[in-house]
This record gives sequence, C-alpha cells and structure tokens, in this order.
Amino acid sequence: MKKEDQNTEYKQSWREEYLKWICGFANAEGGRMLIGVADDKKGNAIVSVADWKTLLETIPNVMRDTMGMIADVNHLQMEGKDVVEIVVPAYPVPISLRGVYYVRRGATNQRLSGPGLEAFLMRKRGLHWENLPCPRLKMKDISAAEIKHFKDLAIDKGRLDASVRRETKESFVTNLHLHGSEGLSYAAALLFTEKAEKWIPGAYVKIGKFGEDDSDLVYHDDVHGSLLEQAEKTLELIYFKYLKAKIWYENGEQRVPFPEGGLARTDLQCARPQGLCERHSDSDQCLRRQAVCCKRGLSARDLDGRYADEQACLASGESDDCWLCLPDGQDRDLGPGRGEGCS
Repeated sequence: MKKEDQNTEYKQSWREEYLKWICGFANAEGGRMLIGVADDKKGNAIVSVADWKTLLETIPNVMRDTMGMIADVNHLQMEGKDVVEIVVPAYPVPISLRGVYYVRRGATNQRLSGPGLEAFLMRKRGLHWENLPCPRLKMKDISAAEIKHFKDLAIDKGRLDASVRRETKESFVTNLHLHGSEGLSYAAALLFTEKAEKWIPGAYVKIGKFGEDDSDLVYHDDVHGSLLEQAEKTLELIYFKYLKAKIWYENGEQRVPFPEGGLARTDLQCARPQGLCERHSDSDQCLRRQAVCCKRGLSARDLDGRYADEQACLASGESDDCWLCLPDGQDRDLGPGRGEGCS
C-alpha cells in the first residue's frame, strides 16, 4: 500500500476532528481517506473498523451539517477486513469547517489564515489580486518611460508588433486590460509606475548572501523600482556580484551555474509583493526561504521550511519535501527531494 500523499490519507479509526482533512481535500485537488488503516513508521497496516455500518450513515450527515458538502462514503473489504473509504471531490467553491478553511499540501493538512487565506478565496472565486483596482492610482502616475521600456523589450522579443509604439499611454494600458471601469489595476502599478512599493507595500526585491548558517548574513541588497527594473537590476547583481566567483570560461565562452533564462524566470517569481504565497505569511519570509535549487534554474523552492540550497535538492531525497512556490499563490508539493529539474 502506497504512503500518504497529496491525495491519500489513512486513519486507524474515525474521529470528528478528521473533518479538517476532508475540508482540506475539498479545497485542494480532492482525495481519498481510508478509515481502518494504521499509518506509522513501520508501514501501513489494515486494522478493520467494527462500526463501519454506522459510519456509512453518520459521516455523510456530519459533512453535510458542518461543511455543506457531499462526498462518497463506501465500505471496502481489504485483506478480509472492513475499511471505510471517503472519496472527496475537489470543490470549485471554498469549503470551510465551522468558519475555518483548511487545504491539503502534500501529506499535510494546513489551516489558512491572513494573506494566504485571502489569496485562496480570491482564486476560488476566479479573481486575482493583480486584477483588482489599485486605490488612488491615476493615469498621471503611469510612467511613459516605463511603458516605452516595456514596449521595446516586447518588440525585441517578438511578443508585440512594432506598431504599438504609436499607441498612446492610455490606449496601451487599456488594451492590456489594466484599466477598467473601476480604475487602474495593481498590475499596472507593478509594471508601469516608477516605484511599485508606493502602491503595493513590500513590492521590492531583497537579495542576500549567507555564510556558514542561516543567521550569518554576509551582505545584502534591496532593489526598488518598477517590476521590470527590479528584475533587470536583480539579475545584474546576481551575475556580477553574488555569482562572480562562480563564473568560469569554457572554450572561450562564459559559463555560469544557472542558465540565464531559468534564472530570469526565478527572478520574476521572487519579485512578487506580499500576500501571493499561501505557504508563507509575508513576502520577507517567502523570499528568504526561496533559492534556485536545481541546475536548470527553473524555479524557487522551499525545502521543508529550511533555507533551500542547490546541493540539498540535487542530492535527490535528502530533503523531506520539495515545494514549488508559484506566483499565483498555488504552492505545489513536488514530493520528497524531487523538485522539477532535479536529478
């Protein structure tokens, strides 16, 4: 029998407190709980459930009364013993247990609160924080220079046609769906204002180099400006200051530990304001726990709550958990030591 994971939970007997786990499954990808299976360090043992007939009636009723949800509750025979199976679908709407929200993350069940709860509720309703109107932001606050820089980069990469150079500031922002009937969005503040943190607290990048342990901060930099400016300055600092000693030359070509494209993607993922990551309570905590942990430089990860480092990830199995922190707040558990791109 496989171990507990994102979609599987084992319980030796039924207790009403296990409704938290059912709530967590409903708010994530769905899942399956087996009552009558003992999960311990020695493995999973089927112990049977004596009152399985009663549970087939009481569990559906208590789920309906406490959470307003429905899940299949079945009787199974496993190795000749009676087991109760609860199959929980992924719900498109937020499910709460007596006003408290839980979500399944890997083999754990987590209670949501603060910015993480806000991000979860918005996502369930089809909303994203960056699309919400930014109070007090006016068109006069949008920088023409930042828009020109954005256009130049997009045209150079073939993402936009050169004809957009003729569009006015107002027309360009509106065509990007950053300006609606309720005003300019937070995304407009991030992209096209000269100082994003004026509109979004904490919207700047912190870079640090640690010594022998997590408390030994050798040196650090704060990077301010628009989102693109922060990304470009951060890449320059990483390459020419933080990775300077790790650059080498091979056949006349400069080599660095991480591909430029992968590092740029990680840079943009980390350059996000407070409230986007459900797993961490604030941007400082989130940014301090992230690092490029794979040679491909694909993404930032948190290794089981410890500061990530590439060697721990590449060791393939030494870490208890490998997490991928996504910009929209949807953390993804990638399994023990198996981060995307790890060997």
